Amino acid sequence: MGVEVEGGDPGGLRPGVSHPPDNLAETITYLLYQAAGSAPMIPLDDELRPLWLFGRTVHEGCDRAGYYEQGDFAYE
Repeated sequence: MGVEVEGGDPGGLRPGVSHPPDNLAETITYLLYQAAGSAPMIPLDDELRPLWLFGRTVHEGCDRAGYYEQGDFAYE
């Protein structure tokens, strides 16, 4: 699974912090409300991304960030 990109790198299969699964659903729902005239234009950042999703880094909203800040790492 994933997207084949230049160099044969599978673009959709990257390790790291996963994206919150509800971001896509929130954006689509907001767009549907906007299309129906029930919501104002989506607030966007300078790169035209939804501000409520990209106003903070994913690490700021991570429930595991406290462990990192305290240096509490799993070694096994």
